Amino acid sequence: MRGPLLFGDETKMSQWVWVGFAVLCGWSASQWLLPGMDSSVPGLVREGTAFLVVAAVGIAMGRRGLNDGADWRLYGQAAMGSLAFFAIPSVLLDVARRYASETNVAVVFSVAPVVVMLACTIREVGWRMRLLVPALAGLSGALSLLPFGQPSSSLAWVSLGELFVAMLLVSCSGVWLYERLCEMSIVDSLSVIGAPNAVALLGWCALRGLLAGRWSDVASGRFWTVLVDAGVTGLTVVILRSMDPVRFSSRFLIIPLVTVLEGLVLLRPAVTSRLVVGIALLAVGAGCLILEKEPGKEEILTLR
Repeated sequence: MRGPLLFGDETKMSQWVWVGFAVLCGWSASQWLLPGMDSSVPGLVREGTAFLVVAAVGIAMGRRGLNDGADWRLYGQAAMGSLAFFAIPSVLLDVARRYASETNVAVVFSVAPVVVMLACTIREVGWRMRLLVPALAGLSGALSLLPFGQPSSSLAWVSLGELFVAMLLVSCSGVWLYERLCEMSIVDSLSVIGAPNAVALLGWCALRGLLAGRWSDVASGRFWTVLVDAGVTGLTVVILRSMDPVRFSSRFLIIPLVTVLEGLVLLRPAVTSRLVVGIALLAVGAGCLILEKEPGKEEILTLR
């Protein structure tokens, strides 16, 4: 059973989740239009600081410690799952980007809806299988639109492997984490996810010497970017807890779709049949994943 709702009744909660999902996808797709987001602070430092802010907000909003009737086993499982969903993939992506392009990252993660659907099917055999077709359609659209750079060296192949490991971690741990977060309140989710990921990411940055002299940058005029990152991170946690994993995975198709459409409007490239087909496949795949509804228990065939 879910913990207490932050927005009141379930209907209102659902409306806010869809709005938040739209904001999250739009923000992720449109960051290339905001050069001001290119901060001198390393990305992992910003991300770790954002998780630190999220944890502080969650603890402050909770008005109580986790000792008050806390299910420590549940919290521990959620914390470990969140590391597999956030911190570890972030570190792998940071390392892989030395030899892997952003388009390669987008192409690899367009496989995520297929993996998420298969992970869910292991637990819910039956109706999920029909989502394989739109998931593969979205993957085909991404392959049509995004140029995939084939690795040209052994290090590039290693980076590609790191991308696939990160994608598999995000896909599988998202399904596992969703089931645990459903048993927790949103406030506790912010605390339980924010704290371990902040420790993991900032600890990794400290080991690599990325924190030296960076706190002054964080506290300077670039601090607004950290607040934005914290807001996006908190929103991601809320949606991760509240949205079905298959629907949430559609963001890996929606984000490149929105980015391509923005580039089509602003840069006005030549429109080719491959571009049109790729956009159509991405749109159909994402739309089917979002709009698909789980059959209700009342839908039972009867003989008359």
